Amino acid sequence: MMAQPNLSSDILRTLVAVVERGGFIKAADYLHKTQSTVSQQMKRLEQEVGVNVFRTSGRKRLLTSEGEMLLSYAKRMLALQDDAIASLQESGAKGEIKVGVSQGVAETMLPELLASFARANPGVRLYVETGYSPDLNAGYERGDYDLVLTLSLDA
Repeated sequence: MMAQPNLSSDILRTLVAVVERGGFIKAADYLHKTQSTVSQQMKRLEQEVGVNVFRTSGRKRLLTSEGEMLLSYAKRMLALQDDAIASLQESGAKGEIKVGVSQGVAETMLPELLASFARANPGVRLYVETGYSPDLNAGYERGDYDLVLTLSLDA
């Protein structure tokens, strides 16, 4: 059984930089590496995966169809890794928040607000109830909710 290739994040980041910056030299400048190091990493990548990632067209190096596929995976793998590290390093809020939301807010702004909050606070679990503003305000006064979002015509 052959050993499974190990695609290091450093090599995958180099691949992405080569493509997004438009070449080995620009990627080397961007990554603060020598052009020789970038070339060696791309050669090692091709050896690891066992296919040509680049093809030569005149003086340019272009991605092969396999290279395009690998680039797509590389971007997703790097994004997932970055998300994992960010989640582990966050020392943000943790716990639960009980929120009461009026129908007007729930129908217009709520999905975007919740998505934004969840991304910024992955350690917080939200419990959301919708209802009429007077009932929600009364619930807040009783301590049923940590936060109430309502629309009001009062200025």
